[in-house]
Amino acid sequence: SKRAFTDDEAKAVLDGLARLGEWTTRPERIADYSLLVRIMAWHGMRAGEVVQLRVCDIGVEHAVDVIRVRREAGKLKNKESRRDVPIHADMLE
Repeated sequence: SKRAFTDDEAKAVLDGLARLGEWTTRPERIADYSLLVRIMAWHGMRAGEVVQLRVCDIGVEHAVDVIRVRREAGKLKNKESRRDVPIHADMLE
């Protein structure tokens, strides 16, 4: 069954970002990895959904900034995966 991360689990994922330099052989990519993980964690998106995002997938719906997850951008897991995801306030700074 699906469940959200607990606060401790989410904190562990995001705290791990600070230690990326210890794990990667490509330190020049740390900012890319960090952004990918933050988008996934804050928006409940799969890695495949994030890496296929296009500029046109960012928009506004009902005065809310959203990420549009669409099949047109690439493969989705199922038809329910098509959705508009409100962008977390920390990503808009």
